[in-house]
Amino acid sequence: MYDITTLRDIAITNIVFQPLFAWLGLLTLLSLIMTALYGYLLAKGKARSIQTHKRLAALTLAIGIIHAILALSTLI
Repeated sequence: MYDITTLRDIAITNIVFQPLFAWLGLLTLLSLIMTALYGYLLAKGKARSIQTHKRLAALTLAIGIIHAILALSTLI
């Protein structure tokens, strides 16, 4: 099917002078901050839905896993 070089090529694809896996790392960090902020607002009673917090957490986890796979593929 696909080999590791295909994954590595995808990971190092430059987007605005940075590789894709670097942008996904930044997106993961921003998503983590948004999830934590929403959780804080939820604890203070200013946000309504725990379901939204769970969805943000799942999104953060998915982006983080994709980022990790692509970043690790550059080392192999």
